[in-house]
Amino acid sequence: MTQETVTLNCVPSYGIDTGGFHVMASVAGGSQHDFQIDTGSSGMAIGVANAGNYTDYPCYGPGQFQYEPSGNLLKGSWYLLPVTLYTAKTANHSTTYSAAATSQCMVLVVDSYTDGTTGKTSTDFGGGMMGVSAKSENINYNVLLNASIPGTGGNPATPLAPAYVLDGNSSGLTCTIGQMHTSDDGFNVVNLQPVAAVPLPGLTYSGAKLTPNPVNATWAMPTVVGTFTNGTSTVSLAAAFELDTGIDGMLVGAPAGTIPDSFTGTPDATGKATFNSGITINILVPGTGAGVELAGAAVRSYTFKTGGTSVDPAPTSVILMPPPSNTVGDMVRINTGIRPLSGYQYLYDAQNGVIGMQLSGS
Repeated sequence: MTQETVTLNCVPSYGIDTGGFHVMASVAGGSQHDFQIDTGSSGMAIGVANAGNYTDYPCYGPGQFQYEPSGNLLKGSWYLLPVTLYTAKTANHSTTYSAAATSQCMVLVVDSYTDGTTGKTSTDFGGGMMGVSAKSENINYNVLLNASIPGTGGNPATPLAPAYVLDGNSSGLTCTIGQMHTSDDGFNVVNLQPVAAVPLPGLTYSGAKLTPNPVNATWAMPTVVGTFTNGTSTVSLAAAFELDTGIDGMLVGAPAGTIPDSFTGTPDATGKATFNSGITINILVPGTGAGVELAGAAVRSYTFKTGGTSVDPAPTSVILMPPPSNTVGDMVRINTGIRPLSGYQYLYDAQNGVIGMQLSGS
């Protein structure tokens, strides 16, 4: 497979602490649309009005997303759709977008959106989500892992390696598709363990001649150790690690009784509780050799105190979630949110089964 790469310049009006990574894309021949790159979910989501000729393509039945901690709920149907990815170019105070790569992906075409705050439901979903999680998902739900360079002059498209790098450079966020890990690339990496791929839902309508890509490998999230200290006592939690560019806070999913009540405020009606100010939190990737470098000079660790100044790379808040059910997507975990990427690069190489981080060029 070619080692060529394609770099997408993200929509320039966003930053690490102002919405995260956004790129322009179109699905099923529709118009260009703004999508937020979300490493905490898998599969794309778009409203019916912006989904192009989606009914011409294979349908895999009903599905839904519920995002945390917002509680926003999207419902619709899964379709396997062609996708075009665009890169931004800004000149003379205006931004234009040009096609840079093509792909295909499982897309939830949304016909019902419920706001998690107001509880109001609408059929009009104007947003766009691009889930590109590294957490043991079927490759067909990740648009960045199925991308190709479009062919020209009658030549076929050139497949890119199933890997990507998100760069939190302060001068402009980028997403590079096809960049696999090499021994001299400067990334501190964690080797992931292979797990069985979750199959796609049952096909309900065959549509056009678009078929899923074969799944060669999927990978489990690595285990990290989180320590929580309030000045008088310390508790530890071994949990699955997740870096989530879709949120700017941190989520902690722990078994009941692991985190003392004195560490958090009173849980809300959904069972979520916010950590009190003054709690020192350290996330450490254990093991030998290189690890994930998350912030500052400390390799393989990410440390901050809750309630401090709201500057990168500290999360805006830390929320203790209800005790996990230990089902798919709801396990004991520490979700750091996007803030560790302030000034850092994040690598996911699905070909070789590694994730990694390093300082950005800035």
